[in-house]
Amino acid sequence: IETLLKTQGIRTYVDERGEKLGYKIREAQLQKIPYMLILGDKEVQSSKISVRLNKGNVLEGQDPQHFMQAILREISERKLESVFSSPAININQEANNSSI
Repeated sequence: IETLLKTQGIRTYVDERGEKLGYKIREAQLQKIPYMLILGDKEVQSSKISVRLNKGNVLEGQDPQHFMQAILREISERKLESVFSSPAININQEANNSSI
């Protein structure tokens, strides 16, 4: 996924530290990183990705190609609001209630 995004000119960083996932997510939110791609065993098995927005919303089961196309469209249109913040997208709101 990292190589796929980098070839399209999208800045990426893979956090391979041995820290807990919640700690890594909290740090990324404090750094105002707009999108965090979560890749665990479930995502690898299904060939999908979970996308966590910096506001805490989680988009589960996203197709990597669809995500990349949406991000490239957002970049080319210079949108200030995320393309994933529209109500038509299935967002897991439970992430907003987490104590991470």
